[in-house]
Amino acid sequence: MDPQQTNSTRPGAGGRLGDSWEDGPSDTERSPADAFKDLGSHLGELKAYATYYLSAKADGIRVSVRNLGLYAVLGVVGLTAGGAAVVTATVLLLTGIAGAISAIFRSDFTPPDRTWIGEITVGILILGGVAIGAILFMKKLTAASRERTVKKYESRQQQQRIKYGHDVHERAESAR
Repeated sequence: MDPQQTNSTRPGAGGRLGDSWEDGPSDTERSPADAFKDLGSHLGELKAYATYYLSAKADGIRVSVRNLGLYAVLGVVGLTAGGAAVVTATVLLLTGIAGAISAIFRSDFTPPDRTWIGEITVGILILGGVAIGAILFMKKLTAASRERTVKKYESRQQQQRIKYGHDVHERAESAR
């Protein structure tokens, strides 16, 4: 065989003498068709990478939303269980207090089925305490809100006096 042909040369069939089968044409020898073919393969590769990236991001968001949902459900379950425990403890405490008050009012002369006295007494005390607490809370909240509003408008009037030499009230009095 010819030593040149054992070098993986491809004579004929569109190839040039001396071209290696594994080496493509140099950039200066490439045709526009080769460049477009390469561009197509590179665009396909870019599309595959972009799709991969977007798919990974979407999966990450799905996992985050799923985890958020799971934690929300666990929070609701925990809150419900905790609330039920507090309600149960409160009922047991109030029932015990009502029983103790009923026992105080029991005597040898009254029948033992007078538990309603303790229940009514505890109910009135608890509801009265809640009502008084709510009234005091609302008064404090309203007073604090009113105080903030008064300070806000006093500050604005002071800024008006500094900037304009008079405030809105002085201007209204002079307009009469």
